[in-house]
Amino acid sequence: VAIASWAGDGQRAEALFEEMLDACNKYPDRAAQPNCSTYTHVLAAWAKTRARVASERALALLERIQRLYANGELKVKPNVFAYSAALDSLAYCRSYSAAEKAEAILREMVASNDPDIRPN
Repeated sequence: VAIASWAGDGQRAEALFEEMLDACNKYPDRAAQPNCSTYTHVLAAWAKTRARVASERALALLERIQRLYANGELKVKPNVFAYSAALDSLAYCRSYSAAEKAEAILREMVASNDPDIRPN
């Protein structure tokens, strides 16, 4: 809930996410674990920030979340909503290459055998 309240401030939302990850590493049995909702809210906060670097930060965070899940450091993988929030950040980007990046991500989602990230 705290992360969602920082919609429009991607930097602050990501900082809270980092605090959450740190707490999980220090106190694995007591700290709240990030989940799909957490990821989506942080990525959506970056999309709503609409800063020039927002899409870069959102995509880097999505890649990091994927890596952490693959390494077993996160228990829940990003889903179609997290990917959609990352795509939203590209929609508001002022970069010429944003459409190409968005198309590449969408193609990756469509080609995936993972039903949790297939576009709906």
